[in-house]
Amino acid sequence: MKVCLHIITVTIFLALLACETDPVIYLEQQPVPVIFGVFNNNDTLHYIKVCKTFGAGTDPRTSAQNYDSLYFEEMESKIQVFVDRTPYKLELVDDIPK
Repeated sequence: MKVCLHIITVTIFLALLACETDPVIYLEQQPVPVIFGVFNNNDTLHYIKVCKTFGAGTDPRTSAQNYDSLYFEEMESKIQVFVDRTPYKLELVDDIPK
C-alpha cells in the first residue's frame, strides 16, 4: 500500500512540474480575414462583421488588447445577397447599435 501511495505521489508531483500554465499558441503567418454574419429571414436588416486572425509574429495577448490590430486598415469585400433570385444592394454601416 505504501508503494502505491509513493507512486501516486511521485506521479502527481512530476505531472505538476511538467505542465506549463501559460502556453502561447499561434502560427507566424499573415493575418487572415474572418467574416461573421447574422442573417434573419424575417427582417431586412442583416449584419456582417469582418475582422482578422492574429498572426504575423506578434503575441496574441498583446494584439487582442490593441483595438486597431483586430481589424484591417483597408479592405475590399464583395457580398451578394439575392432576394427571390434578384440581386439586392447592401448598405454599409460602420457601427452596430447595441
